[in-house]
Amino acid sequence: MIIRRFLSRFVGSVGGGSSEQELHNRRLLYAEVALAGVMGGIISFNATFALRLGASKEWIALLNSVPALVAALFSIPTAMFVQRRLHRERWLFGSLLVMRVGYGFVALIPLIFGAHAAQALVIWIILLNFPSIFFINGFQALLAELVPPERRAQVFARRTMLWSGLVVVTTSLSGQWLDQIPTPLNFMLLYAFGTITALGSSAVLSKLKVPPRKTTMIALPKKNHKGAAPATVALPVIEKAKLTRPVLNMLFNTGVYQFGLWLSLPLFAVYYVDILKLSNGWIGFNSAMGSFGVILGNFLWERLYRGHTFAWGLRRAMLITWTFPVLIALFPHATLILLFNLFVNLGHPGVDLASVNIMMRLGTDENRTLYMSWYNTVINVSAFIAPLLGVWLAEVWGIPTVFLIAGAVRLIGGFLFTVNRVEKPEPQTAAAA
Repeated sequence: MIIRRFLSRFVGSVGGGSSEQELHNRRLLYAEVALAGVMGGIISFNATFALRLGASKEWIALLNSVPALVAALFSIPTAMFVQRRLHRERWLFGSLLVMRVGYGFVALIPLIFGAHAAQALVIWIILLNFPSIFFINGFQALLAELVPPERRAQVFARRTMLWSGLVVVTTSLSGQWLDQIPTPLNFMLLYAFGTITALGSSAVLSKLKVPPRKTTMIALPKKNHKGAAPATVALPVIEKAKLTRPVLNMLFNTGVYQFGLWLSLPLFAVYYVDILKLSNGWIGFNSAMGSFGVILGNFLWERLYRGHTFAWGLRRAMLITWTFPVLIALFPHATLILLFNLFVNLGHPGVDLASVNIMMRLGTDENRTLYMSWYNTVINVSAFIAPLLGVWLAEVWGIPTVFLIAGAVRLIGGFLFTVNRVEKPEPQTAAAA
């Protein structure tokens, strides 16, 4: 009874503006992300698997940087392609299915490639990023159609909470499993299991009730048949995406802020292991603290956004997120870092929820896919360039100095959202759970 009551409150019920179709989709979106979270936890071991197979640091660097470059280069072209498809959900869900089936092949790589398995694994995982690009931009736009504006913060926050919770559980149990079974059999069985759960997630997605697209009838060229009526075909209505001032401000501000986030990202693990000499157990606990902060942060910001605008929350959440690298540089103590990590992850959900929702509001159903591809391209350009620059600067000035620079860039990015305001194209209302 208690579990049923909790699930009812978590998912919601018909009423308060919710239709049967919306509630149906909401339930599936929660079930889908829970199953996907298991695979999300497993693929966090990609680099570890490659290292155990004998990959060098250079191959691991490629594994971390090339996917961001691929996404930056192909995000906009694939978004334009998907936006022109009448039944775009077939392309979205189909490309995701291809990627997930591809991860099933990961389990076979040690058997097929032998001594070259490490290199084959890195190359294969990079290739799997191509079908995922089709899915990411289009699915973000589709979510805006499946979930009404007043419930997006709630649904997105709870999806992230489910994802983070399942990732924490999966990574913890997977770590224990990997220590008990010989390599590479342990990883092979783990990825096979992850593929099964991911296929379950795809099966759930296929049951979503996707609203039909607006269409226009286009006459086909006439054929040489006297008296025959001209054939017509239905094509989706596409509204031109424009780089308006609010869109430009959002992309520029986001680019500066994200550059500050990615600048220090590859240095944290090096700092913990090589400089502070912290144990693997501490690193695992620190990861769990971060995930717990994400869950708690989504819970808090979901409620704050019921009574405040996303622009209001964005400016305030960024007052939290810039502090993490600065605090670590100034106070390099293991226990304090755990608390800093929990604190900063209370702020990240406020930024993420606001940013995605603002971008969704700047577009319409007819052009939102392309708008989201612009947003994701900005993030991925930062994700490719900033880590490389951060590593180079660390060689010159040291890691603590780069942490201070990264914090300053994050702070400037946050300040830009006060100077370069992003106007809301429609009033924002809030929905109760």
